[in-house]
Order: sequence, then structure tokens, then C-alpha cells
Amino acid sequence: MADTVQRDRSRNSVQQTVRSLRRMPVSRWLLFAGSLGALLIPFLPWFTAQQCPPYEFCGPTGPYLTYTYNPLEFYLRIITVRLHVQSFEPALLSASVVPGMLCSVWVHGRIQTWGQRIGIVAFTIWFLALIGLNSYATYWFFTAYFNRYPIAVSLAPTIGAYLLVLACLLLWFGLLLLWRELLRSHRTPLHSDIQQQTPWAYTGAVLTTAGLLVWFIGYYGIYWLLPPGCFARLFGEAPCNNRFSAQIGFNSLFPHYTFQYAATFVYWTLAALVVFGGLALLVVLWLRPTTSVDLPWITTWGACLAMLTGGSFIGMLRLPANYAGDHWTNGPLVTLAGLALLAAGALLRWRSEATILHQTGQSLPTGREGPPHANRQRTS
Repeated sequence: MADTVQRDRSRNSVQQTVRSLRRMPVSRWLLFAGSLGALLIPFLPWFTAQQCPPYEFCGPTGPYLTYTYNPLEFYLRIITVRLHVQSFEPALLSASVVPGMLCSVWVHGRIQTWGQRIGIVAFTIWFLALIGLNSYATYWFFTAYFNRYPIAVSLAPTIGAYLLVLACLLLWFGLLLLWRELLRSHRTPLHSDIQQQTPWAYTGAVLTTAGLLVWFIGYYGIYWLLPPGCFARLFGEAPCNNRFSAQIGFNSLFPHYTFQYAATFVYWTLAALVVFGGLALLVVLWLRPTTSVDLPWITTWGACLAMLTGGSFIGMLRLPANYAGDHWTNGPLVTLAGLALLAAGALLRWRSEATILHQTGQSLPTGREGPPHANRQRTS
């Protein structure tokens, strides 16, 4: 009997999610599509150029080589080299585009809370910053680089340039429609983002917060493999060896050299989604109970976390035999402890909300009903 009730509730949750997606305004789909396209902007070439090789004399027929350029990636590469933080270049690229995807998820529904209004402002600031950064990088690329090295014979846009224009247009129109909806609804009463929860739900939020912090320390702050007698400070470079980290394990899943750039792109994109998405998830857990609309996004975030951490573990075990003399640190144990805390927090939240739903005989709320006291007033 209990299994039947649980299946019915799961089916109702899926149906509620599908209905909420069908009711989603056009502006949210434009923002989601634009943010999805923006994820690829830093990692695709924008232009192809035919250039004469260095120290070569090129006649009318060549010899010419074809190069591809991404002004944003090129600009950040120069900046990080000058600041001696070149290893963080892919992280900066991912951090420049991932917030848009998270903002599109944050404002997915109709404007009913102050949190959604804040999300709209944050979305707009990110979009303007993205436009400004890409515009300046393109300006710098053509003025500071090509004017200094005028060796390009021909220059043509590629898929990256077209995707940049398309993503910016989708985001622009989506934000215009969203702001129009916001201005039209400025007199509409807004629900509070803070809703009362059970003590077990708050305990689950505490464990989830601690779990994400411990996972971050174990995954990013501690080297997983080091030579004997070598030690590294927390979030510091190992003076005797700076090769071994969780990223090295993840990259080892892509054995061929030609796939390493793709591995770096996948790694830092997953990392940015996990970190930024985890922070957004913590805000939701502390403010209100989980709704049926939250479940797909929580599941997606958990899948990204599993792929990132599991890929690093599997890759570290597949490293070549010449690393056999290196010893494992406590980094993997700290990472696993963080995952265990996350799982415990999620279990407590699920049990707390399942108990409430069982007592009231209801399904998960869709997030559109408003605070609990408003529902009671309507049904009385």
C-alpha cells in the first residue's frame, strides 16, 4: 500500500512539473536557450585567419597556414599569463558564462517572490557584463594584436561568432520581455521567500551546507596524489610536484592529446555548474521547502556532481604505472566525507517532507501556491 501511494505521488510530481513547463512564458524559454548557447561561446573559434608562418616569406600563393581565434579566450590567456595564474584561464572562461544558465533556472516561473526580482536584476547584470567583456576582448584583439602583427591575409567568421550573435539576441529579447512582465506586475502582491520549515528540514540544510563545504575542500583544496615526503598547504601548490590534482584524474579519461582541450572544457563547465549551482541550491534549502519544480534541477545538479567527482576518482585509478610510487593523501577521504554529508542532508530533507505529505495527504507543492498560511486562508 505504501509503495502504491509513493508511486502515485511520484507520478503526480512529474505531471506537475510537466504542467509548469507548459505554462512557462516565452521569455523564459528564450533566456534558457540563450544561456545554453552562451555556455559554448568561450570554447568555440570565432574567426579563421590565413597567416604567413613565422620566419617565412609568403608570396602570392603562400605558403599560408589557417589559424582559428577566439578573442575572449585569447584575451584571458594573455591576462592570466601576465598575472602568473594561467592554470585558472579555463575556470575564468566557465565562470563568465555559467551564471547565465543558473539565472535562467532561478527565474523560470512567474514573478511571485522578491527572490525572483533579485534574480532578474542579477541576470541583467550578468548579461551586460558578458556583452561588455566580449566586446572589449574583440576590440583588444583587433586593435592590440592584429594591428601589431598585420600578417593575416584573410579573416572570416566561424560558428562561434554566429552563436555569439544568436545567444545575445535571444538573451536580449528574453530580458526585454521579462522586464516588461516585471514592470506590469509591480503592484502585484509578492509572496515571501522565507517559509517556515521543520527542525529536521533545517538539520538537513545544515548537513547539506557542511557537505558542500567539505567536498569543496577535499576536491579543490587538497592534492590527491603526491610523491613520498611531499606536502602541500590547503589550497596551495605543492613545492615538489604540482601535477596531481582532481583535474589530472578527470583529464586522464581523455587519453589522446587532441581531446585534452575538450576535457578541460567539460571539467571546468561541470565544476562551475556544481559550485554555482550548489550555492543556489543552498539558498533554496534554507529559505523554503522543496517543490516539485525543484526536483529536476536538484537531480541535474546531483548528476553533474557525480560525473565530476566520479570521473576524477576513476581517472586517478587509471594513471600510468610510473605514478605508482606516489602516495594517496587524505583528499579523497575528505571528498567522500563531503559526499556523505550531502547524502545525509538530502535524506533528512526527503524524510521530513515525506512525513509532512503523508500526514496531510498532499503531493509536493509546485511553488506557485504561496506561503502555507495563504493556502489555509483560501481553503477555510
